[in-house]
Amino acid sequence: MPGITDDGIVDPYGGELDLNDYGVEGLVKAYEWVVKYYPPEENRVRALANIALLIAKIVSPIVRKHNKTFVDFVVWNYGRGGGEGKTTLVEYVLTPPLLGGVGGINEYVVIKGPVKRDTQFRNLVSLHRLPPLILDEQDLKSLRENAGMIIATAVGMGTIGIHASKYGLGIGGARFVNMRGVIVNTNVTFPAFLHEAISNTSDVALARRVLVINWSHESVDPTAFDDLPVVKPIMGAVNNVFRKYKSELMSSSDLIDLAVKIMVALAREYARLIMRGS
Repeated sequence: MPGITDDGIVDPYGGELDLNDYGVEGLVKAYEWVVKYYPPEENRVRALANIALLIAKIVSPIVRKHNKTFVDFVVWNYGRGGGEGKTTLVEYVLTPPLLGGVGGINEYVVIKGPVKRDTQFRNLVSLHRLPPLILDEQDLKSLRENAGMIIATAVGMGTIGIHASKYGLGIGGARFVNMRGVIVNTNVTFPAFLHEAISNTSDVALARRVLVINWSHESVDPTAFDDLPVVKPIMGAVNNVFRKYKSELMSSSDLIDLAVKIMVALAREYARLIMRGS
């Protein structure tokens, strides 16, 4: 399956991913567009943080596999009433533009609306190792039902489900592994979710594995939709820096640490392009 391996990003069947190295041109375009059209300073910072964290989640599965203490935070984007630009960022910057999938891998990247059962969630996070799963417009009921699975995606790359045998004793041959990072967009506050979820799992375990980003209730500039950014995929550049800075990236303590290290590595490798763009 497509995904991140010890040797970098692979696309064994071809046609799923655009792994051409366009440098950070797409990243620069995304930055310029966000700064121009996300009016309050707080939401600009939050949008840019989501871009960096998404890029880190391209690499985080392989870090989780080898670094058992690494925390691949579930990114929890909370907006009170919608319109802040969370979904806009997903559709016009993150997927498919920045991720650049051209085949079936993009089909289950963004899920709009509730994931109603933990069995559905289990299948989604076991689907492949790349890119992360973005759950958009999630309600409290679905988040509560999936609390255990949400935690499981944050640490390690262990088994999160198995198929029971159809007949007789034992278990079936299929097992499900948490191979993808998760980003949640919702109008449910994290404390409200935590209150509902503590009957299913430890509130301490949840709190330390979720990175909450509270968006200011301000709308994106409507003229942004007449000037959508032309964002080239970042996969090739990330693949390049992963191979070159692998040991440094693998030593990351958590998703924020990994995001910072990837951004620094991209700046080192593509400094000329960044300076030209500025």
